[in-house]
Amino acid sequence: MVESNKENQVLELKNGRKLGYAECGDLNGKPIFQFHGHPGSRLEIRFFGEKPKEYGVHIISVDRPGFGLSDFQPSYLIIDQFKKQMIDSKKKIKIIKKRIK
Repeated sequence: MVESNKENQVLELKNGRKLGYAECGDLNGKPIFQFHGHPGSRLEIRFFGEKPKEYGVHIISVDRPGFGLSDFQPSYLIIDQFKKQMIDSKKKIKIIKKRIK
């Protein structure tokens, strides 16, 4: 189960846009990014139930630009723009700073 206070988090990126994300599982465990399809949102992690915690992993699920809590991004191309957002967001999520290089 995802704690409600971990479902609706927002990062402000360098370019000023907002990126919505949710977390579940063992917040000290190995981080794993989950990317939703179309349509979808960060809230898909609700379907994982207690499994991430049981396996000792930290799931970080982000909203793509224009979905959920993330700002719309004109001329959005998944390959170019989403990668830039993820690199920026990794720098801002505390656990990622410690675990991913």
